[in-house]
Amino acid sequence: MASTYEQWLAWYNANQPGYSQELKEAQARKQVSIGNTVPTASQQAAGVGTSSVSAKAQAAAAANSSTTVAGKSVQQGGIPTVGVDPITGKPFKPATPIYVEGAEYDYLNNLPPLERKKLQQEMYALGLYGEKAPSYTFLDTADYAAVKKLQVAGAQIGKGDIRDVISQAKTDKALRGYLVGTTGTTVNTTDIATAEAKLNKYFLDMFNEKPTKEEVALYKNALNSAERRAKGAIGATQAEEILLKIASDRMNKITTAAKAGDTKAIASLDSGQLGKTVREIRNAYSDNGVMIDDGTIYKKAAEAMRSPTAYDNVLEDIKLSAKTQWVGFSEGLDKGRSVKTQLSPYFSTKSKVTGIPIESLTVADMADVKNPDGTLKSLEEYNLALYNSDAYKKSKNYETRTLNDLQGFVSWLGIVK
Repeated sequence: MASTYEQWLAWYNANQPGYSQELKEAQARKQVSIGNTVPTASQQAAGVGTSSVSAKAQAAAAANSSTTVAGKSVQQGGIPTVGVDPITGKPFKPATPIYVEGAEYDYLNNLPPLERKKLQQEMYALGLYGEKAPSYTFLDTADYAAVKKLQVAGAQIGKGDIRDVISQAKTDKALRGYLVGTTGTTVNTTDIATAEAKLNKYFLDMFNEKPTKEEVALYKNALNSAERRAKGAIGATQAEEILLKIASDRMNKITTAAKAGDTKAIASLDSGQLGKTVREIRNAYSDNGVMIDDGTIYKKAAEAMRSPTAYDNVLEDIKLSAKTQWVGFSEGLDKGRSVKTQLSPYFSTKSKVTGIPIESLTVADMADVKNPDGTLKSLEEYNLALYNSDAYKKSKNYETRTLNDLQGFVSWLGIVK
């Protein structure tokens, strides 16, 4: 006749002192469910009721000490441990955590950089880092502590891969509570649809492209982590920072590819709000006569897109650079007038003397306005200097004037009437 739950629980209490109370209760329920009867003394396996492990348990442990669990490497996470059910003889996973000291170091140190970063992102999204995010560049004690927590949890629930522990923790409140603690209240976090809609709008405005699924997932996970730490909704500034971080990562990828000559990336830098900002920054450098490479322009555009204040700071830096090169225009620059604007009369003079269309001239073409000591020529001085310049002597205006002068001279001599 099958024994009752109380009989089985009493048996486990008397014969398995090494089990946790939770495991004793679970085993008692299991025995009742399959209709087993409490064994007599003669039926008990060797070692049952003592603190030592039975020979059968040792054999099962040895049989399960291979490097794989359910087809996955034990080095991937938790260290499953086995005992043997005294009735069925089947292995089980004890509730007492058994952990090999230092396993977290071997595991993390042997991961390839990209795999390691992905794991760090998953652990951060789960909340294993607390308030401070990982660096994603160098490992520190927080990274090892997070992996150790997952490994110890894996040992208790029989998961050989810590990524399986992470997956289960997303829906298992008890496991998640063990890993990151519980607040006693349910925190509402941003769902994937809301996160995707917000990131879509931002990316379409900025890059004229939608975010990838990976970018959406990273954005949602970062939001959820911040929300769990805040135990609710986060402020607009913090939410904006998270959004900008995802956008900044995309920007860095595009600019790196563009500098390497990737035509698609170059096209992206001319599209959407990003393209508009790149053009504005490029024009600001050009209009103030500051020579700069494309890589720096992309970098400054990325900085400028973070906020209106950041945009103003980039323009201020350009103005400061212009003031060191065009000292004579410093006062006008302080009043918001670009070098190009202040050079307007000089542009007109050069166009008139050389015949070059004024719209074809740039600030870079006007270096001859400056004296060797950096001061500016007056318009009269500049006009005279232009008539003695190679630019004028190679121009159509010079040819025309020379021909007219020759014709006038010949007429004066009376050779041609």
